[in-house]
Amino acid sequence: MGKLPNIALVGNAPREKHEILNSMLAEEDLTDLCSITLYGADGQPEDEAFRDALEDYKNGNVQGIVCLPMSHSLRKMLQHEVSVDTAEMLMISMNDKCRIASVTNAKTIGEANGNIRQEDVKQSALSLTKSLKREQSILNPRIAVLSFNEVITADNDSEEVKVIAPVVSELVNEGIQVFGPITMESFLTGNVWQSYDAVLSMYEGQKERLLNTLSDTPTITVVSGLSIPLVTTEAEGVLCAIYAVMDMDRRRTEYDMPFKNPLQKHYHERKEGNDKTRFTVKKKGFNPAEHRRENLNKTQQNEEKKEVEVENKED
Repeated sequence: MGKLPNIALVGNAPREKHEILNSMLAEEDLTDLCSITLYGADGQPEDEAFRDALEDYKNGNVQGIVCLPMSHSLRKMLQHEVSVDTAEMLMISMNDKCRIASVTNAKTIGEANGNIRQEDVKQSALSLTKSLKREQSILNPRIAVLSFNEVITADNDSEEVKVIAPVVSELVNEGIQVFGPITMESFLTGNVWQSYDAVLSMYEGQKERLLNTLSDTPTITVVSGLSIPLVTTEAEGVLCAIYAVMDMDRRRTEYDMPFKNPLQKHYHERKEGNDKTRFTVKKKGFNPAEHRRENLNKTQQNEEKKEVEVENKED
């Protein structure tokens, strides 16, 4: 049996939330699944505790980090302390019903108005797709793209016509399973939401409304685009967050393994040849299709030869 993963638990939560946390960890026996290392439990500042957890991750002492919860200052620290592509960094919130990310951090539709750009929508959809494949083991994810407005109109100046629809068409042409724009009302009608693996909203307020409407269970947030498995949550969702971090670490390893040592080419392309040179080289060994083709050519040649001989005799 391999070594159990060690998960870093970083938090500077109030006393009552620490009591909830301790009781949940006591009720759930995690000794057979992982070990937990607490950071910041003795009044240590949150920034220092998070930095210590990152240092232990770099040294191989922990396999993932759970933050309770992640403050704005910690998000800024990520860009300096962790290998991260800011463009690919995405906060994906999850509960027992759905996974959802937002294009902008705006809380209301008024704050987001005029800030929805095609490049941001496309990058968010690509980052969400990559995370679902690599960290959730969903190989061909279906993503619903919500509309910006409550009602979709044919107005050429609307975000749906001007921004969202062109991006959806472009991504579909690239082979990505995105669908939209879909209004919130249509998405919640019946069981439509069950047809998708994840949702892309336009702003944070839209995301929070959807999460609260579908389920009242604790929500965890996966921070994708990082070199380290990182999940943030409130104290009530700490168990789900711990399981999510362990799954992320395992799934990343499984997903990346086939790409580490690719097979080398079995041929050397000629410098004077073009890109099609390797396709014109005759393969060694028996080829049934080529064998049948050669026999057919010989048969036709023999028949033509016989016809010529018959004509010569008649003459």
